[in-house]
Amino acid sequence: DVTGSIDVVSAKALKEVPTANFQNALQGHAPGVDIQTVGTAPGSGAVIRIRGTRSVLGSNAPLIVMDGIPYGGNLNDINTDDIASLSILKDASATAIYGSRGSNGVILITTKRGTAGPGRVAYNGYYGIGTVMDKYPVFNGPEYIAMHNLAAPAGSVNGGYQSDELANMAAHKYTDWQDLMYQNSVKTNNYITVSGGNDGTTYAFGGGYYKETAVLPGQDYSRGSLRLSIDSKVTRWLRMGINSMNSLSIQNGAQFVNGGTMFPTLALSPLVSPYDSTGAIAFNPTGDANDKGGNYNPLLLKHNDGEWVDRKRILHTFNSLYAEANIWKGLKYRFNLGLDYSQEEDDQFQAADHYDGSTNPATDADPSFFRPQNGNHASVNNIDQWSYTAEHLLTYDRDFGKSRINFTGLYSIQQQQNHNTYASKDSMYSDQTEYFDMSQATPTPYAVVSGSEAKATIISYMARFNYAYDDKYMI
Repeated sequence: DVTGSIDVVSAKALKEVPTANFQNALQGHAPGVDIQTVGTAPGSGAVIRIRGTRSVLGSNAPLIVMDGIPYGGNLNDINTDDIASLSILKDASATAIYGSRGSNGVILITTKRGTAGPGRVAYNGYYGIGTVMDKYPVFNGPEYIAMHNLAAPAGSVNGGYQSDELANMAAHKYTDWQDLMYQNSVKTNNYITVSGGNDGTTYAFGGGYYKETAVLPGQDYSRGSLRLSIDSKVTRWLRMGINSMNSLSIQNGAQFVNGGTMFPTLALSPLVSPYDSTGAIAFNPTGDANDKGGNYNPLLLKHNDGEWVDRKRILHTFNSLYAEANIWKGLKYRFNLGLDYSQEEDDQFQAADHYDGSTNPATDADPSFFRPQNGNHASVNNIDQWSYTAEHLLTYDRDFGKSRINFTGLYSIQQQQNHNTYASKDSMYSDQTEYFDMSQATPTPYAVVSGSEAKATIISYMARFNYAYDDKYMI
């Protein structure tokens, strides 16, 4: 019996749009649910708001419950192919049993299980190519020249143009930096499942690989996942099961590549040459002498030879076990146990700038796109999160003619712990050590070191009683 506001989204609907996570797949499928993507980098998550914003200072994120266990991990770790159905609880009557944690709404995720029958093998996959739909409207060569001539100071040498610009103007040779930087993006997903069983035991095993690249260089996201579920009828009155979801995801270029790439791509003069006379990348293709020392050619990002690292790696495992016993007519006892662990490592490195400013390519050393006129920088942030949930449920569900009685009693305990350590350092002796050994550095500037530890425990009691008469009236 449904008396509250509940929306159910099927697995078929979630697969209509190829995406890395179920948040983006959910967009447009549930009224009253606002989903906004955060960032444009591959693997970017989304902000979910159910019936608007409720708190000014507190969290407005909904509670995520997977197979009855609260889920506190990264939502990108959930493979959409593992979801059988998704229910969204919106109002007070639907979210009441979750207490204050349900005040922002609840999203219930039910994962796929095995079904009785002969063994079956299923494959689902796709491959897609993306292109830029529309470029930013910046000045082309003649338009830039007209604007420059209006702004050039009186008496400036060569009208304020660089020698390279003058040569290209005479040859009517112009550069479209967006055409040079944009590339085709790729999105692919491959997932295979093996399932089957008999009336006593059913099983399902699945593995998947997802990869997505961006139209800008240096950005990609990949995820490998493994899942196992087993349900077994041990005796006539006892049933047990286990579900294990494991994933390893790697996201590159999400922290600083995006913003560092777009500004020079849009701001560089269309009159300068992206390559020198030898065909090598021109390190300082700028039409403004004041910008020479602080901006490098964004094409350097297409040829990263250890000059920078921007990687986030997450190893995550989410496991749930249950045992359900039929005690008496309509009376059942169920025990749920959830174990959740994730380890995240964020690595950052930008090499030192070794460009000497010479116009002779034979004497030029490697420039550093992200550290112009500066030394190298590295940082590492390690985050460990684990939690467990143990629940005891007693339910009684019985029909008496036109009357139906349902009672649920629950005792639950959930504990979670977070720990992180962070270190960053400038001026390593060698770029080759990257972020692996920050002790190989000059004493100053001092290293930045920090860390934190947090533990929280929630103990819950819940009782609910429903009485329905003639499928019309409910208390």
